[in-house]
Amino acid sequence: MHRASALGLVTAFAAGPTAFGLVDARALLLGAPPGSAPADAAPAIAPAAAPVRFGAKDSWRLDLEGEWTGDLDAINLGLGRIGVAWFFVDHFEVALYATLGGASEPTTDAFIYGGDLEFRWHFLAFERWSVFASAGCGIIGATEPVPTGGTEFNFTPCAGGGVTFDVWEGTRLYLSARWFHISNASTSSNNPGFNGLGLWAGLSFAL
Repeated sequence: MHRASALGLVTAFAAGPTAFGLVDARALLLGAPPGSAPADAAPAIAPAAAPVRFGAKDSWRLDLEGEWTGDLDAINLGLGRIGVAWFFVDHFEVALYATLGGASEPTTDAFIYGGDLEFRWHFLAFERWSVFASAGCGIIGATEPVPTGGTEFNFTPCAGGGVTFDVWEGTRLYLSARWFHISNASTSSNNPGFNGLGLWAGLSFAL
């Protein structure tokens, strides 16, 4: 035992048993001052961060969606969307999407591209599911006039609602039905317009 350690032991015992513990004794034998932790003590483990609650303010999500829209007669659209969503307050999200797809009409088919902005309010929000209302508008272009007799560029307002379900940590399944409109807002003399039902499903991933 080092001389300094021996003197430390004598001093610590002289102070009384309440001032001396096993940790102090081990520290003195190793040449460390009383009250210090052993050098080989296990480091403290920080608790894991809790996952961000779905719908929490300032949370972001990546959305992948597929949609059928049509009236089973004049026009049918198949659309795929990818976008990001931001909850600007609890349970209110705004999502920006890029859209690609196709339109099938009685006389012709067309390739569709565009984008849209959509707002959703999760007015019933629980830990594993929610119910929401939605509204938005977009712009689409097509390789042929959609609807037939109209124009290649149109506006697409929409409104509807749906549900979400927690499928695994950080991932939600979205299911929705909505009214979907296509027209050029009378920017052309030809504006036949279209009103259809849209059914879509998607996965939303926490970022």
